[in-house]
Amino acid sequence: MKKFLLKILDIEKEDSGPVLLLLAKTFFMGIFIATYDVGANTLFFAGDSGWSPEDLPLSYILSGVLGIFSASVFALLQRKMSFTKLSILNLIVITLIVSGTRYGFELNLIEKKYLLLITLVWLIPLNIMLFLGFWGLLGRMFNIRKAKHIEGILDSAQILATIIGFFGVPVLYTYVSFIGKNNENMLIVSAGSIFIVLLIEIFLVNKFGDKTLQKVKVNVVEGASSYSVLLKSKYFNLMALFMMASIIVFYFVDYSFYHVAVKMFKGNDTGLGNYLGFFGAATMIITILIQTFVYDRIVSMYGLKMGLIILPALLLMFTLLSSLIGGVFGDRADLAGKDTFFLFFLAISMSKLFSAALREAVEDPSFKMLFQPLDSTIKFDVQAKIEGVINQFALVTGGGILFSVGLFHFMEPRHFSYLLVFILGQRIQAYSSKNVV
Repeated sequence: MKKFLLKILDIEKEDSGPVLLLLAKTFFMGIFIATYDVGANTLFFAGDSGWSPEDLPLSYILSGVLGIFSASVFALLQRKMSFTKLSILNLIVITLIVSGTRYGFELNLIEKKYLLLITLVWLIPLNIMLFLGFWGLLGRMFNIRKAKHIEGILDSAQILATIIGFFGVPVLYTYVSFIGKNNENMLIVSAGSIFIVLLIEIFLVNKFGDKTLQKVKVNVVEGASSYSVLLKSKYFNLMALFMMASIIVFYFVDYSFYHVAVKMFKGNDTGLGNYLGFFGAATMIITILIQTFVYDRIVSMYGLKMGLIILPALLLMFTLLSSLIGGVFGDRADLAGKDTFFLFFLAISMSKLFSAALREAVEDPSFKMLFQPLDSTIKFDVQAKIEGVINQFALVTGGGILFSVGLFHFMEPRHFSYLLVFILGQRIQAYSSKNVV
């Protein structure tokens, strides 16, 4: 069975041990991502939570600030200590945070309303920390040629595991309903999954860490990747601007999606949780189909720049459609008819679906290729700064824009679509004119 699997995956025998462990690790990472995502969001939007979709910008801002701190500490520590030790420490911290948020509901040390906010705020930073550790370890264990091949395998495995996790949400709801506190107990599954990831990581680095990490030498030059140096680089600034534009647009769509989804399932918390589970699974299925059959053809035929432009172009089309539907038929569940509001809900859902799928399958791999020309002495530190700190700074910026716009009480969901059309138009124009790729 093992030989057959290695042959199918085209893995060399000497790499079989770490790759199989990494596959097991990605499986439980996928379960963690799906269950924490659904659990945190449904807890926050529950009818008795005290929060509403209008409060999402606040969570974005807090999450971004926390993410900047977490990513900055991660970037600092990876220059100060062995990455094998850092990867384990990183997962210990994540496990403690997830377990602490769940059992915080039992201890009643914090008012439940604010604990719900804390749970949601940790969603994005935890994912940032998880993937910084995962891809950082992978990049240090294998050379560039092997890493690219193995990265594709692990990425697909993680997506498949996330699909299983999202599809399993309705089943988990059925199980945890015997205990009560459905959404709170979803976090138990998250904590269990990330704990298993931690155990696999400990075994992986103890058994293969010293042997495999010595194959890839990463000699860090102190100060070479400091912000004062990097900000003088046009290449770094363009990557940072691309990342910020991508994140701001993504969370504009995210805000619109949850705004209409909560209204669509008003008074039905379990229904919302089930919908988010099936929606997440559908997103991952579209992602893996695009990744398998479309991405390579796009890049080989049209170049890397097309990989960066295709998402905002398609998203612009769906945003124009939702703006038209919202403007003509209405975008409020209490005023528009049920059928007409469903049309607006469907258009926003399609925007969210393709935004998430294309970002995962096309834009992220294309963007990661921009790190390849960087010198090995600064590559991992720059990647941590761009995908960690800059990423989260963009989240704070996007949350700030949404919060400021939301102060105008006449703003409805369709108005955010109008604003998004303008931002997407500027983003496409910028991508088309820059010669970074």
